[in-house]
Amino acid sequence: MITLLRPWPHVFRHVRSSLLATHVRHNSTREVCNGELIYEERGGARIFTLNRPKQLNAISGEMFHSLIDTIGDPSVKVVLGQGVGRAFASGGDIKSVVHYISSTKDSERKIGESFLCASLTANWEAAHLEVPYVSFMDGITMGGGAGLSLPANIRIATPRTQFAMPECKIGYCPDVASSYWLMQLDGYIGAWMAVTSADIFGRMAYELGICTHYVSEESVPEIEDRIASLSSPTPAEIAALVSEYHLEGNGEPSSKANRGGRSTLTPAIRRYLDNVFSLPSIAQIYDTLGLTSGLEPEVAEWALQQRAAMSERGPTGMAVALANYQDALKAKSLYESVHRDTLLAASFAGPHRRTNDLVIGCNHSLIEKKPPPIPFDPSIDRIRELDPDIVREKFCSHNPDAIQLPLVPKPEGANTTWGEFRRWGVPSEEAVRAAMHHGLKGEDLVNELVKEDSKRTPELKQAVRDIEQYVDGTNQ
Repeated sequence: MITLLRPWPHVFRHVRSSLLATHVRHNSTREVCNGELIYEERGGARIFTLNRPKQLNAISGEMFHSLIDTIGDPSVKVVLGQGVGRAFASGGDIKSVVHYISSTKDSERKIGESFLCASLTANWEAAHLEVPYVSFMDGITMGGGAGLSLPANIRIATPRTQFAMPECKIGYCPDVASSYWLMQLDGYIGAWMAVTSADIFGRMAYELGICTHYVSEESVPEIEDRIASLSSPTPAEIAALVSEYHLEGNGEPSSKANRGGRSTLTPAIRRYLDNVFSLPSIAQIYDTLGLTSGLEPEVAEWALQQRAAMSERGPTGMAVALANYQDALKAKSLYESVHRDTLLAASFAGPHRRTNDLVIGCNHSLIEKKPPPIPFDPSIDRIRELDPDIVREKFCSHNPDAIQLPLVPKPEGANTTWGEFRRWGVPSEEAVRAAMHHGLKGEDLVNELVKEDSKRTPELKQAVRDIEQYVDGTNQ
């Protein structure tokens, strides 16, 4: 046994077998984008590493274009994505976007919009790789970083994971086709996350279905090596391998300080969340969250926390986020989600944009670093002006400035990504409901939905029992 060093700046030390060590010495690495993106060929794996730690791996337009050209190589057997330092990726380089769209030159303004569309193309490519894709969401994973990681078959969380779609904080709305993935979470959890920019820490990202696995950060290098050494890896084989490293929770509520804690969405809060965030307009959601009389204390407290968060978000961005989520829920199509997001890019960042909130929010929060409130237009006290039909017509309909991406719609059936998002993690509420509809219950239901035999099997079985109990409660 010998100790090896990783061949890139964020060096980990760990022990590997001499056979693997011999193999690693023949690996190759390639740096692009001034060293901000590193590709490594290891065994049958292509590993991309985002290497802008001081910027929390914010992804530049050049990096997105490189990923588009590189990650879809069918000659590799598996693609792995990771980041250096505290983040997988904190998002796209939105400061650069705002710099360009604020220019007086049409050519520069178009660069900002094209950046947003490049991120969409990268997300599309990541969702349609011909080989398994694994994302190590070990650290901050937000915005464009979420868009790059969510299409992965296997999405690995650690106690360092902090996931969010924070765009509404700066007057924009979640894009990067995130609506397609978020609406596959249980109930209206995705709508809540999109509108409020909620932070999800550590194990809670796994329990909600954002990630498929939860492991310690110390185990990541070994997991990576073992995946790279597989001869013909399949998603099922990789999922089983990662499950061997499953990290149990501590039973206390999740928080920034307690990242191994359980989901804060108790059954009572979940029922309330679904009732509120399924409402048709952003104004109705905001107003309802303020009506706490008669609610259980924990639910009332949670409601007021969400209303306070919304008070600091961009009202237009929240209204568009809700409409985008609702449309994604109906379409169930990644292609349609990507297409809608090109319209949003034009509406918020195009040369004839329909709101200036993104520029206002980014300058206020990210560049000038001022505290809230941000002077969005309309402001939160005018949220009732945001009629859902008008919002859709203005932001989600035809826009002549929208960039047409060269994407080919994928057919339904074997090539569609629908239904695969939750496949390798905690069983979804939708899967439990479907099995219950066919007459399964109790241990028959559990054994039908939990097939794997691993360290986390007892926990998965209990999750199915809990979901069954919750579904029975909502049906009464």
